Amino acid sequence: DSGTTFDPVILGQPDRLNKLLEFGYAKNDTYFENQNVTAEDVEHFLATDGYTQLILSISYACNFRCKYCYHGDSYPESREHQGILMSWDTAKAAIDEYMRLLIKYQSYHLRRRGSVVFYGGEPLLNFEVLKRCVEYIETSYPDWNILYNLTTNGSLMNDEVRKFFVQHDFVVNVSFDGPREEHNRLRITAEGKPTFDIVYPNIVEYSKMLKRPINCLSVFDPKTNLVAVADFFDNNEYVNLITASAVKDTNGNYYDQFVKDDYLYHQNQKKLKLLIWIVWKKKYL
Repeated sequence: DSGTTFDPVILGQPDRLNKLLEFGYAKNDTYFENQNVTAEDVEHFLATDGYTQLILSISYACNFRCKYCYHGDSYPESREHQGILMSWDTAKAAIDEYMRLLIKYQSYHLRRRGSVVFYGGEPLLNFEVLKRCVEYIETSYPDWNILYNLTTNGSLMNDEVRKFFVQHDFVVNVSFDGPREEHNRLRITAEGKPTFDIVYPNIVEYSKMLKRPINCLSVFDPKTNLVAVADFFDNNEYVNLITASAVKDTNGNYYDQFVKDDYLYHQNQKKLKLLIWIVWKKKYL
């Protein structure tokens, strides 16, 4: 019911699958035994509910080694970081197929705007292919006004990249964990060096160029100083926090490192932040 799909590695481990069933995360389903699902049914479903966006994983490589990364050591069942970059031929083929389907089913969504998402790894490691994709779309499909979306770690967002984003109306989200100490605790380079002083200046320059804050995606774990993070985002004119997510806790061992005191600290941080918010609300609202 959640729509979650599981990796074949998990499906091949009866003990883990039984746990999923026990806790209600999976169920035995006889839908396809009781329903005659035809190719036409599938096509109709995809026409009405599918093809909302094209996600191009243009880079399996990343210049960061964030400690909570789903492709890191804490998640042995996920793929590892690899130096693989998508070729232009592959990207072009994917774009042409997506646009073919978008055009074919246009009558189902007369107001739909196509969307292309550039994903990684770190997608800006393959910036040349990214640029070529955008230029190809705007030349070959000029009437579609495609929306471009990208999530980046911000380290490679130099002046050329920022100008390109502005020129082509990109929606850009930067993975950024807030104040220097918190960001550097978990977001480090492949060489193990801190990244705040690489990323934050790029965010500031991009914000000044756009004359608005930059959307950021933040991640926290039980040792995160939530009050400091909230204060940073609440009082910084260059950043706009759109999501704050806990480190993924499935199919890995990331949380094995924490002890009871870490979780007590986390709970106290949440209570303290709530208290600060209540006081602010009474004072200003």
